[in-house]
Amino acid sequence: MSMSCHFVNDVNVNINVNVNDDVNVIDNVIVNDKDEEIRREISTTREIMQAKYNFSDEDFEELETVVVKSIPHGAGYQWQFVGAFFFCTVVLTTVGYGHSTPATIGGKLFCMIFALFGIPLGLIMFQSIGERVNAIIAFCLATVSLKGQSTFGES
Repeated sequence: MSMSCHFVNDVNVNINVNVNDDVNVIDNVIVNDKDEEIRREISTTREIMQAKYNFSDEDFEELETVVVKSIPHGAGYQWQFVGAFFFCTVVLTTVGYGHSTPATIGGKLFCMIFALFGIPLGLIMFQSIGERVNAIIAFCLATVSLKGQSTFGES
């Protein structure tokens, strides 16, 4: 079956539904409804602030940018230690969430060079950790195997 959702900005989204995708459709409708509610609230707040404080569209966009940048991400404020450490981890693991990026050309260049050297070094580090974990597990298995053989040999 096919379902069509209409949004305030007149964008039509067609969702093809299979029997197994009922939960996903319900989840998409709930998320889209919540998203639409938030968009309406932001639009209303924008109109109120522009009327009350006589903001131009450019002034409001600048205010919006400053406010969004000041909101902490899941790992803390963007360029404090924890947020910067999280960003470095995301770059080195090549996950690349994209919610925090360098804005200047110098920052972007540094990030590319950091990734160019950091990703291979990270892979070498993970390989080394894997080898050590493998050695520890092999030692434990050998120890358990020897104790098992000596226990069975005594009987």
